[in-house]
Amino acid sequence: MKHSPWTTSKLLHTSTVWKMVVSLGVMELLSLGIMTNFMPRMLQIVSDGAPVYTQAEVIPMLAIAGLVACVGSVLCGLLDAKVGPKKAIIITYFIAIISLVLNISAGMVAEGGNKGLATGLFFASLPFLAIMLGGAANYLVSLANTIWGRYGFPAAYRVLKPLVAVVGAIGITICGGVGNSPAGYGMAYTILAVLAVIGTIVMFTVDDTQVGRNL
Repeated sequence: MKHSPWTTSKLLHTSTVWKMVVSLGVMELLSLGIMTNFMPRMLQIVSDGAPVYTQAEVIPMLAIAGLVACVGSVLCGLLDAKVGPKKAIIITYFIAIISLVLNISAGMVAEGGNKGLATGLFFASLPFLAIMLGGAANYLVSLANTIWGRYGFPAAYRVLKPLVAVVGAIGITICGGVGNSPAGYGMAYTILAVLAVIGTIVMFTVDDTQVGRNL
């Protein structure tokens, strides 16, 4: 029976681990932060002192995002298989950034009084958002297996998964904290967009050369 030389201590002293924690953690942060705060973000948009959207108008948007996310998960899996996990993650990040830019722009347009255009932008953002949601939870397994191989994967995943989850959980705190402050959810989503850019840059620096064994 073959054993991996990748102990917890060795993994924690490897820069690739921490780069993956930051990049994949931010992607999970985006997923949790956006979806758990989508409703209050929409209801907070005000034009001329009155709310622009009602809960009944926002629920269909959430339903569409959830349904398309199922397809997005499959698409991200196919993309992963086609180009490899690192490139797939970077592409998914670009998709997430497009979604956030559309969402932030839609909020600004809605506050300016053009609800029709804003609604169109919000709906345009949903497919991009859904694809990101579908892929966020899948890439950790794929990239860890690519780098550490069959025998190193269990040890690497045990270290990576809780750290990525901790970073991901911060998304709820950021959106909730900033969104309920005077800055509002528009600023919270802007922070998420900046973090998405950082996560993309960090992933570019990840060395996905296999260091573990498959045989």
